[in-house]
Amino acid sequence: MTNKQHYLPWVPAMGVAVAVVSLIPIVNLLNCIFCGWVLLGAAAAVKLVGDKAMASIEGGEGAIIGAMTGAIGGVLYGSVTALLQVAQISAMSGVFDQFGGNPMGGAGTGMVAFMSFFVSLILFTIFGALGGLAGSAIFKNSGPGGGMQPPQVGGPPGGLGGPLQGGGAAFGGGRGGGFGGPPQGGQGGGFGGPPQGGQGGQGGGFG
Repeated sequence: MTNKQHYLPWVPAMGVAVAVVSLIPIVNLLNCIFCGWVLLGAAAAVKLVGDKAMASIEGGEGAIIGAMTGAIGGVLYGSVTALLQVAQISAMSGVFDQFGGNPMGGAGTGMVAFMSFFVSLILFTIFGALGGLAGSAIFKNSGPGGGMQPPQVGGPPGGLGGPLQGGGAAFGGGRGGGFGGPPQGGQGGGFGGPPQGGQGGQGGGFG
């Protein structure tokens, strides 16, 4: 457990989150599919611990993080469900007493509550370890130094943007074929510079 100093607060926080969503009606149905909430919560705990440690979590440590997350969730979930079952059995005992006594008795109630707690703890811990192992594989290269590298800056430009070489047929070139500088040497038709040498008879067009 090389990153154990980074387990807080994410491992217990995700354990509590797993227990809460597992107790919400309808939402908790995802746990019917291989304890789905436990798997997701354990994988999320591995991701968050890795981000805090700024390092990738190895598989063995990921399984430990997941197991701890699942165990915390299992203790909370198992405690609540055990208390609810005791309350339900106690309520039913009143009905049974009216018809000749409770066939389960007090010992049976305690055994049911203990088994509910124990099974929840075991299942959450096992599937938490599996979720943590999967999370360490999924998020292995998502930390600093892994995954996609940023694009390089400062290389030779591609496409547009390079300067035009002399003689290019664009705007501003010295000997361009488009719109450029003034005609060279005072020659050329069209609108040009003033006549050379004061001779008004030379020069084509308006000059």
